[in-house]
Amino acid sequence: VGARPDAPPRMGSGEREAGFDSAPNRALLEKDGIYNAICPKSPAELKKRMKDSEFGELQKRRSETEARISIFKNGFLGSPLLSKGHENQSREVAWSVLVHNLWVIARAATRHRRGVSQGKLSAGRPAPQQTTRRSGDNKG
Repeated sequence: VGARPDAPPRMGSGEREAGFDSAPNRALLEKDGIYNAICPKSPAELKKRMKDSEFGELQKRRSETEARISIFKNGFLGSPLLSKGHENQSREVAWSVLVHNLWVIARAATRHRRGVSQGKLSAGRPAPQQTTRRSGDNKG
């Protein structure tokens, strides 16, 4: 937010959406020795770049981050913010972050308790990562 278009990215890889893809941005990343993970505008170029495992992993990470932002913005924050003024909006965002984080912790604790009560885990072991099933996957 508020960054100059000619400012170099602050991260170790240039991971941005397709709107940032341009010859000057690619040249800037190359000049500074930063891995270019900007999503290309061209679908053919994107298909080619997705064959690179590092690029694919960064795009996956980016999509997970965007999904979390969407959950936070639409489920906890509300759009538009109803409070007026920067100080009040900052407070509203801070409370929303706290509520979101408590929600995440409560969900993890609930999954862990269910695993312990079903004998799948010992009380001292952390819950495994939750996996998602594809439609049509009938395995128990």
